[in-house]
Amino acid sequence: MMDATSSNPTQFIFPVLKNSEILQCLAELGIDMTKPELVEPHRHKDRVRKVLMQMLDVCCGLKEEDFCPKKVFSSNPNVESLAEPELHEESFSEVKFFKELRRCMEICGLLDFGWKDLHAPTSKRFRWQLSAVINMAKFREDQLKLYSDLNQPRAEYLLALEEVTEENSQLNRQLDATQMDSQNKSKELMEVLDECAELEMEIAKNNKLQAAKREEATILKKKANDLKDEINTASLALEEALAEEKQISAKVVSSPARRKNNLEHKRSQLEHERKECATSEERVAVCKTKISYVTQAKRDVRAVASLAIEA
Repeated sequence: MMDATSSNPTQFIFPVLKNSEILQCLAELGIDMTKPELVEPHRHKDRVRKVLMQMLDVCCGLKEEDFCPKKVFSSNPNVESLAEPELHEESFSEVKFFKELRRCMEICGLLDFGWKDLHAPTSKRFRWQLSAVINMAKFREDQLKLYSDLNQPRAEYLLALEEVTEENSQLNRQLDATQMDSQNKSKELMEVLDECAELEMEIAKNNKLQAAKREEATILKKKANDLKDEINTASLALEEALAEEKQISAKVVSSPARRKNNLEHKRSQLEHERKECATSEERVAVCKTKISYVTQAKRDVRAVASLAIEA
């Protein structure tokens, strides 16, 4: 692998800090480091590695256990292709640590991080690396604060949105229930209207029947009146005949049997006329009763229809 530390960049996208500033910033980040360790990193390689590991935790969230040799070795898919895989446990862990560290440096703006920076660090380049990572850590801290400030009203908006959504759901449920109730009432109203239509047809039919009964009653009443007139006429004729019979009987001696037959015939005719008159009167009374029932039914039907429409 080509080492990029041979280039000497003179411009960075981050400010290069002084040693005192670096030590102060590291202390603020909770990372302990002394000035000799910073000035002479080649004498304190283990400490340099520890500091870089802590910087990875601060900037990328990668902890020391993420680079455990056994963990890295078991999760690597290329292990089975090696002849003696157990000899490379440390190598896999070291390669992963270097790759993650180099990726972190590239994100921070230092593009030439190489193996020498990890195994043979220099004061100048180590100061560059720490300046880059500190700059990123400060930027991350500021952004996290900004995110927190922005996230608080966002959480309030989300809560308000949740409440509005719940209220909207409740209103939709109420609307569905109202629509369902309206549909049921519309169905009931249609049934009532159908019943009203049937009742109106029944009323019209009863009206026609009532008119026919009235006409029949009028005819029967006329017949009854005619029969009464005939009875009255027959009664007068009978009385006249009886009076005449009395007058004639005084002058003419008639057969008692004949006279009796005439009287029986007259009585039979009178009784027949009376029976017909009584029958006509009964039919008139029946017609009047039917007319009364039909009129009352018509009133009841109208009352029911009015109540159904009001409901």
